[in-house]
Amino acid sequence: MLRADLDAPAKQRHTAQRIFDRLVEGHEADDISYPMVRVHVKERRKEIRRQAGVGPEAMFVPQTHLPGAEAEVDFGDVHIMLAGEPTRVYLFSLRLSYSGKAVHRVFASCGQEAFFEGHVHAFRVLGGIPADEGRRLLSRTCTVGEYLAQEQPLLPHEVFETGQWFTPRVNRFGQITVRSNAYSVPVRFIGRQLRALLHVNDLVVPPGHGPRPRKPCSASPGPSRGRRRWNRRAQPAASPRSTTSGGPLPAPRTARPPAPVH
Repeated sequence: MLRADLDAPAKQRHTAQRIFDRLVEGHEADDISYPMVRVHVKERRKEIRRQAGVGPEAMFVPQTHLPGAEAEVDFGDVHIMLAGEPTRVYLFSLRLSYSGKAVHRVFASCGQEAFFEGHVHAFRVLGGIPADEGRRLLSRTCTVGEYLAQEQPLLPHEVFETGQWFTPRVNRFGQITVRSNAYSVPVRFIGRQLRALLHVNDLVVPPGHGPRPRKPCSASPGPSRGRRRWNRRAQPAASPRSTTSGGPLPAPRTARPPAPVH
């Protein structure tokens, strides 16, 4: 029946529904279902076409990877217990296509910063001695370490900046907002526009030629960070002539100097 369909016009060929109806009506095949017939007809029709030289033969394209030329990169979700709470993190995985050497690292997010920093970390690790150099991949004639010895000199060694620059303006509360998260800065920068370098784990704010304060960054939008500390310093000093209940206001506490890292 299916062989006869090779020479039949398209609209006159047997469909899976028509074959099922003929089996039920003419052969009393009540113990079969239409999905069974549909799957069999689909596979059998391909075999018949290949045998007749009409359909494509089963084939594959061999892959050839040059040393140091290609790598496979991907993120995967990983669920862990962090501080007693179930947390979803992201596993960065880089695998060299030639040697099969792989490097993994867990990040709190899978954004651009994590993507870049994962590459830098992987190339830094690959520049050393591989831990699994004795492993042999399927169908490979040499071990991972032997292939990596050929690929390692071709890997990049240049330092690459993984952070992303932002230019937020300091609001009246002495805070800047980066990726929907607020971070406190010294109040002397209120009203000024600063440059902030966002990494996957911290935020770097270099004010002028001074030190480079760092703050742990948040992977998702949340409440303001460090608002209490800098807002106390932002309050204006009380005037000696100001009185309350007939007496002078108490003198403000002396503000501590900002820490070199905040």
